[in-house]
Amino acid sequence: MKAGIQALNDIGTHSDSSTRSFVNKGDRAMAKEIGQFMDQYPEVFGKPQYQKGPGQEVKTDDKSWAKALSKPDDDGMTPASMEQFNKAKGMIKSAMAGDTGNGNLQARGAGGSSLGIDAMMAGDAINNMALGKLGAA
Repeated sequence: MKAGIQALNDIGTHSDSSTRSFVNKGDRAMAKEIGQFMDQYPEVFGKPQYQKGPGQEVKTDDKSWAKALSKPDDDGMTPASMEQFNKAKGMIKSAMAGDTGNGNLQARGAGGSSLGIDAMMAGDAINNMALGKLGAA
């Protein structure tokens, strides 16, 4: 799990303006895994948002988190959406580290699904991706 936690810590982001943030290209496959987890819990993470420029209206994206993070168009995401992405990364890291005391991981989604279990499953996938990168290096 250590490789996966480090990989989550290493996900790079950048902004090209005060309203547009992006995940770095080399990290988008891992960001897609996080996005798939986020898409399971819209009541926790909402939907991704974008804003074309300062002073323009913030709009809710019609894309899933997984797609907005892995295949962004040139509008990117708002800083608030990037905060939601970082929140999800933190939840997955907590689950990977076995932090069962994290109240966020006790939440239940639609149909009774467990956020903590789903975060752990996302963490397993991310850990496997990280180990694959290490093996290829």
